[in-house]
Amino acid sequence: LSPVCLGSLRRAASINAEYMGESLVEYSPAYSQAKNEMHKVGVPRTILLAYVVAAGVALICGVIGFLCGMGAITHAVAFIYPAWQSIKAVKTKQKEQDTFWLAYWVLYGGIAMVESILPLANFIPMYEWIKSVFFVWLWNSKTKGAEKVYPLVIEPICDFLLAYEKEAADVYSNVKDDFLQSSATKKDE
Repeated sequence: LSPVCLGSLRRAASINAEYMGESLVEYSPAYSQAKNEMHKVGVPRTILLAYVVAAGVALICGVIGFLCGMGAITHAVAFIYPAWQSIKAVKTKQKEQDTFWLAYWVLYGGIAMVESILPLANFIPMYEWIKSVFFVWLWNSKTKGAEKVYPLVIEPICDFLLAYEKEAADVYSNVKDDFLQSSATKKDE
C-alpha cells in the first residue's frame, strides 16, 4: 500500500476508534470512570479501555500458557464461556439455546473421550491451537459449529445405537434373569 493509502486508513481507524470510545463513554459511566483513571495514570487518550482489557486478557493467557501449557488455555476456551452460556440458557424458556448447548456438550465430551483413547496431541503439530480454534468455532454465535457438526457425527451414531438399544435391553434382561435364576438354584442346593 502507498503511504497515502496507509495515512487514510490510519485516520479512518482513528476516527472510528474515537467514535467508539465516545459512544462507550455515553453508554457506561463505569467505562468513563475507568478511562479517566487510565489517563490520570498517564495512559495516552488515543488508547481505548478495550485495548487495555484485550492486552490484559492476552497477558493472562500468556502466563497461563507459559506456566501450565497450551492445554490449560484450550480447556479454558472450551469450558468457561460455554458453561456460562449453558447456565444462562437453562434459565430461559428458549428451547433452541438448550438444544444448541446440549449439542455442544455432547461434542465436547465426545472429543474428550476420543482424546483419552488416542493420543492425538503427540502426533499432530499445534494440536492444542487447532483444538482451541475448533472449540471457538463450535460455540461461536456467528458460526454455530455445534449445529453443523452434530448432525454429521453424533446423530448417525445415535441412530445406530437407538436401532440396537431394544436388542441390548433384551439381552441384558435375559442375562439378568438367567443370573438370578442360577443364583436361586444354587441357594436351593
